Amino acid sequence: MSQDLEMRFTDGMYATKNDVKSILKISSIDLMWEKIKEYRRHFQLELSVRNVERSPYTISTIQSVSSRIISLEKKLSKLLFSYNSLRHDNDSFQKFRECRYLECLKDFSSYYGFDIADETLKAIFDESLANIPSEYLMISHYCTALKKNENCFSSPFNLKVLVDIYSSLVGSEYELDKPETYLRVTDLNERINYTFGKRHYEGAPLDKILPMLNELFDFVAKTETFSLVKASVAFYYIMYVKPFEYFNEFVALLSFKYVLAHEDSDQIGSILNIEKLIDIMKDNLGKTMMEETEMGLDMTYILNYILTHVEEAVRALTDDFVMIEREQLKEEHYQLEKPVVAVDNTKETTNNVVSNLVNEEENAPTIQLERKVAIPHMRTGLDEKDAQIIAEHLIETYPSLKKGQASFYSRHCTVGNYYTIGQYKKELDVAYETARTSMENLALLGFYKKEKVRNKFVYTPVVQEKERI
Repeated sequence: MSQDLEMRFTDGMYATKNDVKSILKISSIDLMWEKIKEYRRHFQLELSVRNVERSPYTISTIQSVSSRIISLEKKLSKLLFSYNSLRHDNDSFQKFRECRYLECLKDFSSYYGFDIADETLKAIFDESLANIPSEYLMISHYCTALKKNENCFSSPFNLKVLVDIYSSLVGSEYELDKPETYLRVTDLNERINYTFGKRHYEGAPLDKILPMLNELFDFVAKTETFSLVKASVAFYYIMYVKPFEYFNEFVALLSFKYVLAHEDSDQIGSILNIEKLIDIMKDNLGKTMMEETEMGLDMTYILNYILTHVEEAVRALTDDFVMIEREQLKEEHYQLEKPVVAVDNTKETTNNVVSNLVNEEENAPTIQLERKVAIPHMRTGLDEKDAQIIAEHLIETYPSLKKGQASFYSRHCTVGNYYTIGQYKKELDVAYETARTSMENLALLGFYKKEKVRNKFVYTPVVQEKERI
């Protein structure tokens, strides 16, 4: 029975001591809580980041947490692929990007209690306001920092990155070799505060700020673990250390997004709407998780809390991409099924003109136009035998290519020509969705370039390098 409870409050839900007491309705659970902690030690890993008193934090590698992280990171990878695929249509891409930013800024502005009109937020995003009202200046600075995160995430997470984030929020530039100009100078621990019988720190003592930040940078750079774990530790640790005089919660959130982008997720970090994490200390559950993490030295609490917010944001972003894909499918399908309107030229004068033109064309000298194929070292004017040879070679060279895809490409690789999903559907006699995903795969592998003409997508062959074929 005891073992079942330990598993229930660890694997089923990562409960706090108060959670266990409330669920079991028992006033004293000290002995049971010690058994739960002992059970958790079998799964705990010690991290290289430490608290003010130099005790190391831990994290539990239980299956329920690992499964959540693995699932989320797979979804983030798919979102990044969808986001990059959208770049084929620049108008749709820019509109989508703008909408995601406005959602993030809307939630950010709620931190200040603002109910800002969408038009104003759009003007802040577009940087089209000649004079930004002073009360909205912080929103503008946050938007600037968010854009920087989106475009500049290749550098390792270090002091320069952190100070750049703070500089964008403050609207001032700082010299990196003068930490006294940007690090906190106010002592937040003038009075001793004890929670759960242990000392609670409002922030790191002044002389420990820089050393503790360096510990965080080393952890992110050198620890081999999930990117979501690194980003969550960065968020918590900055909230705990409070390295700056102002905006530490904003710096913590932007650091989370930066680490996530640098590790795996690229631009998805910036458009992932998790801005509600800024209000973590105003949320009872969030505040409790911060306290449990600090006092129990167990990062699993704050990690689970952050994962819940990320899951919600990923679901919303996935739904947005599904809606876009549906609209694109409707447009493409409409173009495919659109009837061709025939023009009936029945006038005698027109027939005479056409007849004369035909006679002239028959007597004119024949001009041979060169048809250049995308595959090097292959003669023009490929016949069916050539096409079969190319298709077989493509399948052997690119295992991810299906037979139908190789067959279609080998017969439709003339540079300058444009091919459609409808052609693939008709010639291979497959469903529309199969045709669409096949052409997408050929474009993804670099055989075609996807372009939008009016309201439908077309595909034109890309000249292949020698080593590809």
